[in-house]
Amino acid sequence: MKTKTKTILIILLILSNVVWGSFYFVEKGAKESKQISIYSLNGSGEKWEVKNYKIVVTPSIIVRGTAELTFKGDPEEVEESDFYEVKVYERNHRNENVVVLGKSASSSGGYVNLLENVKDIGSISGPYSYDETLRTKDDYEASILEINWNDGKGNTFQEQINLDIVNEITIDQ
Repeated sequence: MKTKTKTILIILLILSNVVWGSFYFVEKGAKESKQISIYSLNGSGEKWEVKNYKIVVTPSIIVRGTAELTFKGDPEEVEESDFYEVKVYERNHRNENVVVLGKSASSSGGYVNLLENVKDIGSISGPYSYDETLRTKDDYEASILEINWNDGKGNTFQEQINLDIVNEITIDQ
């Protein structure tokens, strides 16, 4: 009789562990991010406007870019430009701004067609670097686009534009 009781107790113990273990792993899996978040950001500065900068955050990769820059001044001011550089900064978990996307062009003896080339600043995608998984919506909201350019007459300009989230889509997988 003692052997039968021990066997039943062992089976109950094993079943109990299986049940509680399944609750643990189901709850742990529910806490891990299985979401896809899509942020659309806009911003406006003195000379430039940024529209539709996208940040797509998935469990395994992050995609940034596809913004359109529009010059708010007279196009003749930049038609002879032979240099521009665009950088996008995000705030990291140490409250530092780090470059996450960049594009530039220069020309010697010609023009870079600045207004045409910044209609789409391009995009970048890839797996997370070590600290990117620590970024939050607030960090993305603190993004800054910086543009440096010259007017082809020796004058160099710089503008930093704070970007704001204007649309957010979250998809649960």
